[in-house]
Amino acid sequence: MTTSVRRRHFGSVRKRASGRWQATYWHDGRLHNAPSTFGAKTDALAWLSAIETNIRSGSWVDPIAGKVTVKDFTVRWVAQRADLRPTTRAKYQRLLDGHVFPVLAIGRSPGSHHPRCATGTTP
Repeated sequence: MTTSVRRRHFGSVRKRASGRWQATYWHDGRLHNAPSTFGAKTDALAWLSAIETNIRSGSWVDPIAGKVTVKDFTVRWVAQRADLRPTTRAKYQRLLDGHVFPVLAIGRSPGSHHPRCATGTTP
């Protein structure tokens, strides 16, 4: 009687030279690695199962997307909007610089002169 090896249908795990386990999976045409390695194979498999569940339920968030700051995103978004008139573009930039960016910088921008940043309150 032969024993068959059951293969995962989502992702894979492999044992590293260090003895730890690395989990990887393909999604949206890109290979994604677990943020860290695992001490046990079962932990790596459980992590893959959780990721698969998130993808199927629609709650998966691309780990790379989370590395883009709001400021970088909005600056790129305004720059890519070819349909904006120069006055609209300037207005958006004024609103972002005067209202959005200072509020998001609470606690991270020492010496900020924006009143909401100084008091720590938000609108």
